[in-house]
Amino acid sequence: MADNKVAVKLESSKEVAPIKSAVSIRGLEEIPSNIIPVPFYKLVQPGSTNITLADGTDASPGTIFMMDSGDAQDTLKFALLRAKRLNREFTNDQGELVRTTTIGILGINIANFTPFILNVPVSSFSNFGRLIKQLKDKKAEFAWKFPIMATSEKQEQLKQTTRGQQMVKYFTLNFQVGTKPFSEDEASLLSDAYEEFASSLDRTGEMEETPPARKDKEEENEEEKSDVPF
Repeated sequence: MADNKVAVKLESSKEVAPIKSAVSIRGLEEIPSNIIPVPFYKLVQPGSTNITLADGTDASPGTIFMMDSGDAQDTLKFALLRAKRLNREFTNDQGELVRTTTIGILGINIANFTPFILNVPVSSFSNFGRLIKQLKDKKAEFAWKFPIMATSEKQEQLKQTTRGQQMVKYFTLNFQVGTKPFSEDEASLLSDAYEEFASSLDRTGEMEETPPARKDKEEENEEEKSDVPF
């Protein structure tokens, strides 16, 4: 009996996905398409920066902001191509070295069949683990077998901060796997997309933007919590 393993792995930064396609423009055939930047999406949090919409206003907290189009949506229907744990370091406004861990998702936006990268914060690791369980329960042989719907959920917790007791608010990502798999032709296109764009997650030095200014330590810690050991 075949082993029904889901082809979604939390890969180390040393593992590089295969590259298949080159740029399909005459004269550029020898240039690998994986060097073309893949746009970033982000879950907007209270206090997020660089979230200006096409109309000049800021995206609302809890929406998924698409940095390439300047659009934001409450939901995102996508195909999951690859996932990878990403470790980042940056210096905050106080000159302190901060280390963060996220899961980078490489997906295809079903609305326009374009690739994107979305960083899943630690506070959403549990929900991402449930996504993997859903795929396993459906005996998916590869990550892009079923469409997935991403939504956000508001979290509120009363915390003791440097300004006294305050309600800490943030958003987590939820994932729901669809009931109907992609057609054979769609799955073939998604497989080609995986081969073409999978290595985008390996350019960890280009992951999204410089983190915003430091929040209260308690709020930072709340967003870093997870009950999934990685």
